[in-house]
Amino acid sequence: MLQFKIKKRSISQTRSAAQYVTTADHDIKAIVFDVDGVLVDSLSAHLRMCRDLVEKFSLDIVVPSEEEFRQIVQSGASISPMRDFFMTIGFPPNIADLSLEIYAEKFIDEYLPNKYKYVDRMLGQLSKTGIVLGIVTSNTEVNIKGSLGKSIKHFNSHCIFCYDPRSSNFDKQEALNILCNRISIDPSLCLYVGDQPSDERAANQAGCVFLPVTYGWGFLALTNSSGAASTTQALAQMLLSVAPYGGGRRKLGKWAIWRNRRLKVRTHHPSDN
Repeated sequence: MLQFKIKKRSISQTRSAAQYVTTADHDIKAIVFDVDGVLVDSLSAHLRMCRDLVEKFSLDIVVPSEEEFRQIVQSGASISPMRDFFMTIGFPPNIADLSLEIYAEKFIDEYLPNKYKYVDRMLGQLSKTGIVLGIVTSNTEVNIKGSLGKSIKHFNSHCIFCYDPRSSNFDKQEALNILCNRISIDPSLCLYVGDQPSDERAANQAGCVFLPVTYGWGFLALTNSSGAASTTQALAQMLLSVAPYGGGRRKLGKWAIWRNRRLKVRTHHPSDN
């Protein structure tokens, strides 16, 4: 039976030195999201599907719990695109290929995940600031649109990059750079929100600012993770504080974020390296 060896790492070990970013330090023009584990609570749905597939194919595998899986991701295991997810769980290559076909056909209909609390409200409020909202994800367009539902309207349609099952390659760094080129901004003015070490690497290589969340798939919610968002409400507060505001002072809902209130958000910028 497959056994996992897990090496625990803290966010501070994966992020290098962090710095405080304010609207004065970095005039953020675009906020780009990974989706699974950031906007959509989909880990349990993916693991549930894996358990069903293990039973279907009579595999001698114990699918890890959510916490065990997060530790596996934190140790550096590759889990995207979805074939890598199945392989990391322990599926043989041929079964991983078959499972990928089943995943494409059935996941969104039979395992539809929920958005995290506050996501709809956060995206709606961010869209009012005039900042460009984008998506860079290793999941498919069908799954992303199905999971986000009506919230997809808040994103710039030219700034949505998803994994294409017909293509063997998907590079988040390249997608981030293409996105910045499309809206004519320097990558240093783009903030990427992710939940895995691979998201951070992509942001750093692209030259973007990175903001990790610890409630998702990969970064563990450890005591020294003050530079990360531990809840979607905390994420909303951080993002609204760096979003540009026009027309002077402006209150957006219960978080009361003001233009002249220079809140500091601890994020990782490539200049820290």
